[in-house]
Formats: sequence, structure tokens, C-alpha cells
Amino acid sequence: MKNTMKATAVVGLASLALFAFAMLGRYEARMSGEGGKGKAKMQSKQKRGEYQAEFEVEGENMLSDASYWINVDGQSFLVNTNAFGSFEFSARYSSPDHPNIEGGTPINITNGAGDVVMQGVFQQR
Repeated sequence: MKNTMKATAVVGLASLALFAFAMLGRYEARMSGEGGKGKAKMQSKQKRGEYQAEFEVEGENMLSDASYWINVDGQSFLVNTNAFGSFEFSARYSSPDHPNIEGGTPINITNGAGDVVMQGVFQQR
């Protein structure tokens, strides 16, 4: 029984490590739609034993001085465009507690009424 528990724990930890390793990397999405165009990027890595990730989204050709929502992996982030109708959003993480982005993950930008103004899909780079 004791050896079975050790083996199960080792297999479980190895599976967790492989999952975490598989999520490391760079993913990008090009977005387009009637309300503008943009791009999104998620990059994560292990550096000196510490986890680092950065999530960036840019939009342009949108309504000026307007509020929009970035929607990805069940999470939403509020952004506001400038007088030129563009925005830049960036978030940094030191733990895996961030949107789970991998190849095929959809992303969209919605306006205040909830209408999708642009959308895209992440691909691994």
C-alpha cells in the first residue's frame, strides 16, 4: 500500500510537471471584425526556477474614447480606446494563475452592448 501511494504521487507530480511545461511558450492571435483589428500575445517561461508570463492585446481602427471588453478563457478585461481609436493592454503574471491560452483558444473584443467587434484564435509560435 505504501509503495502504491508513492508511485501514484510520483506519477501525479510528473503529469503536473508535463502539463505546466506544455503550457510554456508563445501564442499569438490576429483579430479582425467590423469594429477594428488587433493582435494578442501570451508568452510564458521558466527563468531561474521562477514562472513568468505576459499577456498583451492591442486594438486599432476602433471607435475613439470608447470602452471595450477583452474576453478570453472565461476572463474579461476592460480597456478604453484613446482619441485615435486604439488601445494597448498588458498584464504580467508570476504564477500560472492567468488565462489558460494554448493553440485554438478563441479571443474576442466586445463593446458595451456585448456585441463582438473583433475576434481571433490563438496559434502557437
